[in-house]
Amino acid sequence: MTEQHIFERETHQKLKNLQHALDQTVILLITNEEGIITYANKQFCDVSQYTLDELKGQHFRKVCIDFHHKAFFQHILRQLIEGKRWEGELCNRAKDGSVYWVKTVILPFLNEYGQVDEYISVFADITLQKKSNELPPHVASHDDLTGLPSRRSLHQRITNEIERGEPFAVFDIDINRFKSINDGLGHAIGDQFLIEVSERLTSIELSTNSFYRQGADEFALVLLEIEALDQMALKIMDQFKKPFIIEGHKFYSSISIGIALYPQHGEDSELLLNNADLAMLRAKERRGNNYFVYSGESEPQKLKDITLETKLYDALRLEQLQLYYQPKIDIQTGKMVGMEALLRWIDSELGFIPPDRFIPFAEETGLIIPIGEWVLERACLDVKSWNDLFDLDLRVAVNLSPIQLALPNIIETIENTLRNTNVNPSFVEIEITEMSMVDFNESLVDKLAQIRAMGIAISIDDFGTGYSSLSYLKNLPVDALKVDRSFVMEIGLSETGSNMVGAIIRLAHAMNLEVVAEGVEREEELVYLRACGCELAQGYYFSKPLPANEFFKYVMNQ
Repeated sequence: MTEQHIFERETHQKLKNLQHALDQTVILLITNEEGIITYANKQFCDVSQYTLDELKGQHFRKVCIDFHHKAFFQHILRQLIEGKRWEGELCNRAKDGSVYWVKTVILPFLNEYGQVDEYISVFADITLQKKSNELPPHVASHDDLTGLPSRRSLHQRITNEIERGEPFAVFDIDINRFKSINDGLGHAIGDQFLIEVSERLTSIELSTNSFYRQGADEFALVLLEIEALDQMALKIMDQFKKPFIIEGHKFYSSISIGIALYPQHGEDSELLLNNADLAMLRAKERRGNNYFVYSGESEPQKLKDITLETKLYDALRLEQLQLYYQPKIDIQTGKMVGMEALLRWIDSELGFIPPDRFIPFAEETGLIIPIGEWVLERACLDVKSWNDLFDLDLRVAVNLSPIQLALPNIIETIENTLRNTNVNPSFVEIEITEMSMVDFNESLVDKLAQIRAMGIAISIDDFGTGYSSLSYLKNLPVDALKVDRSFVMEIGLSETGSNMVGAIIRLAHAMNLEVVAEGVEREEELVYLRACGCELAQGYYFSKPLPANEFFKYVMNQ
């Protein structure tokens, strides 16, 4: 017998031994690239209660159950197609209808062309750990979409740690603007986004710590090494620095983290979670990725927020909101050519409430939709009145929020407003922020094109502060860019700041777009903008925002 034969015989025997070992120790299932079962070992047949003959040639869905969300399986398939392994827990149904749980690892095997032609699934039966008197405990203790432990599990974990008596921290992790992503891109993509968020979180080395899903867009972490509190918060925020790419949609997201410590901030799970939530709200006020450790000052703030939300409902119902107008000036001639409509709220008890305080409430509660409709109608009526009275061609700019833009009936709403107010569409301009580009797709481009086809101008507000991208800018049907105040204020103060403004103006002109500079306050800024060829400007150098009656006088003086 040659050495080659001896080697092949030994290798064959090793493979047989390996298969025998696997058959005795693990649950094994093999499918082809289409999910058709080609092999199941005895262990799998035992737990599923099917014979090998009953399984071979059947799709793996034969043993599945509709317990998991469709997006959950879509995510698994997408990961496997990319040649990556998947690991998690699955709930399946046996032949007699009973449910069993398996801890699962699915491995894609590639052919010589680098294409997947086989999937090998290795399972471990964890049904006994999951059993309860009523439902599989996974239903109550785990989230069916992400597979993370649920809020119920979180409460139990916190209670266990309190009984242990050692200090620990509870993190409340909330995704900023999740509603915009979910409404703008659709719930299926929103689900896949949450799955990827959970995977990014659990990719962090955790040792004895663990993540939980509390609700729709809210996650939690129990951290035992409280000396590493800051480092862990930064690690979590780092997971949101790279973009999310889901079904062709590329977008960014950020989180707000609130942290409560045991025993300083509470000695039971409810109080600790409540105080972590209060701290999260403080972090959210800072915008973007941020974290905040609870302090006693958070409680009054929470009560203030609740009061503010209630008052906003009343303000809309009782027509207590107002529009202020800030003039837009032609830099070359010094003449006013239009104005921006700015929403203001002055409450009899709380006084002036800044838009960045109440607009988030309006967006979260959906009030932004009726408020936005009111703003557009009021602005149209005002500009028509002034233009008719003074025989002018002023154009009023109205901001359209990403939530409004995502509405399926937004075009109809704008058309109805133009018809009801009988305003010339050329007197109206719609401003959209770069946040609206979170859902940059053909539908968005089509909506903007329809708005523009009505004769309404479109501009991009706060350019440079969001997701600036030439790839969408060159394809958008827009007329103007507005340079954010944060850039304008750097003119003359730093060479880099000045050059940045000049570069934005040149970029806009290269795309045949008009440029509006926001927040102009100094002569030096105006001179530089004029030298760069910037067409329009607004800011305190010319006028502060004025209520309608005072703006009427301003127009009359002009």
